[in-house]
Amino acid sequence: MNNVKFTYELVTDGLELRLTSESRSLFGKQRQKFIETTDWSDVEGLHAISALARLQALVEDIGESSHALPDNGGYFLTHAAVANLTDAQARSLGLPPTCPFTLRISLNGPLVDSATKVIATWHKSSGQRVRVNDYGSILSDGVSHYRVPVGPYEVMQSVDSLNSSETENLDEHLALVSDLKLTLQKHYQIEIDQDQQLSAFNLRHASCVSIDIHVDNDAIHFDPVLFAKPDANDEQDFATFDEDYQLVDKEYQRLFKEQFSRSETPKPTYVLGKNEYLFIDPALRPAIEVIRQAQDLPAEQKVNFAKSPQSFIKQALLDKGLEDEVADEMVASAFVETDQFSARVVEVGLWKPPVLPFIQRSSNSWLPEGFGLKVGSKNIVIAEGNVRPLAEDVASAIRKGEPSVSLPDSTEEIQADEEVLDALNQLLRYALKQPMVSVDDDQDKIEFPPSDNIPQAVKTGKSILKVQENLENAAFVATFTPRSEQKSGSVEIPNGLLSVPKAHQLEGLAWLQKTWCQGFPGVLLADDMGLGKTFQTLAFMCWLLTKRREQGLPARPILIVAPATLLGNWKQEAELHIDPYQLGDTVQLYGGYLKSLRIPGETTNDVVAGHQTLDVDQLRSATWVLTTYETMRDHHMSLASIPFSCIIFDEMQKIKSIKSMMTQTAQSLNGEFIVGLTGTPIENSLADIWTLFDTLMPSALGWGDLKSFVTNYTMDEPERLKELKTLLQNGEGDKAPPMLRRMKHEVATDLPKKIENVLDVEMPKEQADQYQLAVSLGVNAKKKGDKREAFQRMRGISLHPFYPDSDDAGDGESYVAQSARLKSCIELLDKIKAAEEKALIFIESIAMHEWLSFYLKQRYKLERTPDRIYGDISPLARTDIVSRFQDPAREGKFDVLLLSPKAAGVGITLTAATHVIHLSRWWNPAVEDQCTDRAYRIGQTKDVNVYIPRAIHPLYGHGSFDCVLHDLLERKRDLSKEMLIPMETGDELNSFFGEGDDE
Repeated sequence: MNNVKFTYELVTDGLELRLTSESRSLFGKQRQKFIETTDWSDVEGLHAISALARLQALVEDIGESSHALPDNGGYFLTHAAVANLTDAQARSLGLPPTCPFTLRISLNGPLVDSATKVIATWHKSSGQRVRVNDYGSILSDGVSHYRVPVGPYEVMQSVDSLNSSETENLDEHLALVSDLKLTLQKHYQIEIDQDQQLSAFNLRHASCVSIDIHVDNDAIHFDPVLFAKPDANDEQDFATFDEDYQLVDKEYQRLFKEQFSRSETPKPTYVLGKNEYLFIDPALRPAIEVIRQAQDLPAEQKVNFAKSPQSFIKQALLDKGLEDEVADEMVASAFVETDQFSARVVEVGLWKPPVLPFIQRSSNSWLPEGFGLKVGSKNIVIAEGNVRPLAEDVASAIRKGEPSVSLPDSTEEIQADEEVLDALNQLLRYALKQPMVSVDDDQDKIEFPPSDNIPQAVKTGKSILKVQENLENAAFVATFTPRSEQKSGSVEIPNGLLSVPKAHQLEGLAWLQKTWCQGFPGVLLADDMGLGKTFQTLAFMCWLLTKRREQGLPARPILIVAPATLLGNWKQEAELHIDPYQLGDTVQLYGGYLKSLRIPGETTNDVVAGHQTLDVDQLRSATWVLTTYETMRDHHMSLASIPFSCIIFDEMQKIKSIKSMMTQTAQSLNGEFIVGLTGTPIENSLADIWTLFDTLMPSALGWGDLKSFVTNYTMDEPERLKELKTLLQNGEGDKAPPMLRRMKHEVATDLPKKIENVLDVEMPKEQADQYQLAVSLGVNAKKKGDKREAFQRMRGISLHPFYPDSDDAGDGESYVAQSARLKSCIELLDKIKAAEEKALIFIESIAMHEWLSFYLKQRYKLERTPDRIYGDISPLARTDIVSRFQDPAREGKFDVLLLSPKAAGVGITLTAATHVIHLSRWWNPAVEDQCTDRAYRIGQTKDVNVYIPRAIHPLYGHGSFDCVLHDLLERKRDLSKEMLIPMETGDELNSFFGEGDDE
């Protein structure tokens, strides 16, 4: 009988792992045969699925050095890979047992002496020292071999790095000491005896940065403000970090600033006091270096840097040869745009918010009640009699060189510049029919004859006058200058469409045409995912180009701003649906394409250069321009000088933060008509929708400033939220609504059915017992931290009581049997396999991704492990996976694709799947619906079954975690049908426990 076992051999930098089969010949001679890795999953009795899944994932990881041996004879595993295996995985692969000794760390000199080395020794529990031979992840005491787990292994790696260094530079030495300390902190739970100097070594780890801007003697200065990225479970929103959360207190910040500015190049480590050290994460150092270099720039360039540090940091990364998309990701990770930073940018005049005039009317009246100016997000109401005096005061201040004037009947002031005077003159000229005020007091006053119509454009090139209704009630009765006639309810089919629009797409096109004709400055197309927002927009672009030619209007380009991951989708959709002669060639303004669009001699972006760097004539002559949000930010000076006939913001929620520089630059662009596209108009806060419309049609909806809006519209007043939805989606009178939002179940009548199935399965005994322990922890919780821990346990156990890298995960059938949800999922897949259909499985846990992928390959005898899409996968790899899954040649063949909800919610079409299984779920029903919409969208020709497996505790029944979560998600869905609500507020933990905050 064959005897199958794993064997390993130590080699340079790791070990080689093989699976061998031993047998005896008829003559009793022992024979050994290597089993190919492709057959390992078919070997019965291994009980090593968890470990084999990990090996498969290592081999598939492009950044990992572990790999299959030639002829699939086994695997080469790096020492780091071996150390990172769990005890259970290592045992199942026949590797040595975990090292039973304690690691002791001591120093042979003062910590701050560059000659000091670390002495690392191993000791028995009695304290007796053990002499060992160190082979990286394997130790030998001369008798036995042991595997060193990840904690001690990484500590030893840090020790070796420090000891092998021959530097005499104290900064470099301290950086290595800091690395050792960080590793010790990372693995605080392991038993390591530390030298007292190391124990007292207080280390702060900076992983992201903002800047503190201040003005001294009319000069701009700035210093870095350091932060540590929050833990994944931290409730603080990383995107809106508050400077109160900075890494060091005021005194240490002062010491850091002094040391930082004194050194020509930033240090990896800063000594702030006795045993007080500040460590700069290696990933953050490029950004820190750029900030230090910027401190020495000439005054004008320092101003440019303070406006947008991200632009300078990105350019420095590009100069080092990084890819455009990689540079954007690094900038987004390294630089934190705090509210304080954004406020100071405006405060010191680095960014001047646009000034727009408005008319305030009382409800149900066409008579003006008041007038005003919108400066950024702030509305300033001015009585009719004060408009002219204020304009004269501003003109006088401009002549005298004074920066501001007092507002009438107020202690507040307003800037005195041409933009404010121009806005006031628009009120005088077009609303009050009075002569305008000139800065040149010798110039004749311009008389303007009375007219009932607001003119089509203002010669100054500024924004046209917006008319708004009652600020308190936010009633939408705004009137805009009509651009063209359009028959009510009609749609004009544009030339050049290669595809026939569906009924709801014709309706969307008609709405876009109507809003343009009625003179809207901008609108929001917020259709549900999968209804073809891109196609509707492309069709509108075709119509707009023709319409402008018919009206004899000058040719002006269309600008599309989209996330980098969706640029390819725009090009593909245009090629698929639109005749190229109609739209013309697109100008691609991002990444490597920028080089050919720069002015000769320019090698950087607008913000770094302080002036336009792009060939705007070339852009003006384009039919449509496709760019990214980051390129828009970095080149906004060039783009703002171009009059666009239309600007389209795809995934517009990227500019939902009113104080972000991305939003500010978006609002600086010059577009006659703006179309925002998003499937999630409100994500985390009602403020999201205010900010979107602050870009699309500033002040036109009568909401007032942001503070007024969030005060007027709260979750405590559902009737007002219903009014808000009605206002946005219905409009008033013959005016088109400013937002079009349709759900698939409402309009996509030609789509096949979406059949939702809730599958309740009782928890097996092991799962129910573990769940009960978690409930007890929650019941006895004394503070919010305990409550959160109980919640996380209940959530995790409801998927499976044991981790997929534990002993329990070694055997596939028994591991599946221990989980109600997993058992339900496999039963479904058995039926899907029998029908030779395809399925999507959404699950957050990457470890479960790996385990399940390998188990499915083994269970269904697949040629390869099912593909996985998760956060760390590259865009190119994701494209390959989607193409493989969608391949028409594989139609009628069983396949499974595993996806994490957050990584796969946008920009992927997977209509080859007719089954969607939500194995784990997110708090946000919109995220879950977006996942479902990967399969259930336009292009789907078959019914789609959606499954929600729920684990039911035998005692708690429908009070089990899965049921409570399901009810919460359904309540949010039901509420969203009647009102606009945020789908993810951060208060879900308290909602789950049915109580308010407590500590």
